[in-house]
Amino acid sequence: MIKNLCGTCNMCCEFPPIPELNKPPSVLCQNCTENVGCNIYNSRPISCRNFDCVYLQSDDMDESLRPNECRVTFEKVTTKIYFGVELPKDVGSWKKENVRNYIKSLNEDGITVVIASFTNTPTEYFLAEGHKKEMVEKIIIREYEKLN
Repeated sequence: MIKNLCGTCNMCCEFPPIPELNKPPSVLCQNCTENVGCNIYNSRPISCRNFDCVYLQSDDMDESLRPNECRVTFEKVTTKIYFGVELPKDVGSWKKENVRNYIKSLNEDGITVVIASFTNTPTEYFLAEGHKKEMVEKIIIREYEKLN
């Protein structure tokens, strides 16, 4: 049974751009009440509906890995590729011990993790055994093109 809830986390209302609302990345959405959540949840745009938060789907992620706690939001791209997104003000959050340990456990389970932010900071790749960076990049591009 999945136990994780958003609680006071609003990271998904802040980090992604939301084209339908003309919301740029790294800015809290105008339809979000901080520490409460989305005010238009039932009619939220498709880009919001497509967001796939790993924390909410997990029954084994510790509360310290809630996005507003660890400052990294993990999203499923595929069952074998996760995207970890940091806000520009939080670049390097993936280096925290609990986040590194989580990434390591994902890699051991055959899941590649790609860390990105909305800055010019290089993206970090944590490749699961047998995964190649070029192939992971192609899959990510293909999956996100499907959403548009």
